Amino acid sequence: MSPQSGDNAYPPNWDDFIEVMDRLAPEAALIDAEQLEHIELNYHRLRQMNPESTAPNIPSNFIGDYSEKLIIYRKTETLSYKKGIGSGCLVTHEYYVRDGVRDLLDNCESYFEEFNFTDTNSDDKTPRLSIELTRHNGNQTIKCYYNRHGLPDEWEELINYLTPFLSFYGLFGELFDFPCL
Repeated sequence: MSPQSGDNAYPPNWDDFIEVMDRLAPEAALIDAEQLEHIELNYHRLRQMNPESTAPNIPSNFIGDYSEKLIIYRKTETLSYKKGIGSGCLVTHEYYVRDGVRDLLDNCESYFEEFNFTDTNSDDKTPRLSIELTRHNGNQTIKCYYNRHGLPDEWEELINYLTPFLSFYGLFGELFDFPCL
């Protein structure tokens, strides 16, 4: 997104205008048909849970569903990271970063251009990964096992790219920093 004033400035809601124009005149190709609009990474496995603290109503040792989901959405400029622990606990972190999420998606496109993987046979205990890509012209879903043989070749590079973005905004803020009195 360009600045709101000065050289190369666009009016507010310019992207929405271009999207409408692209729908009215698709032959003009105002938006790249391969542009990533939405990425959703879904991870799931059965996990032995051993809570370190004695939380009420949680057994000290149990097996439960464990899932993680990362959703990056261009239109709302949001990134959501969700972690499901068992059947009754969902932890969600949502980030709205104007222009940052769009840039993140644009930069992620290169990781998915030649996303190669070999889905190997594995048992039900092996964690699973589902990758859903929504491009301007359609959807693509990749399902694989979450192990070194099942992951796409570019997976480590993609995670190493996403980690600094999430780390910059952190999980906890000043509310959890106890001031010295």
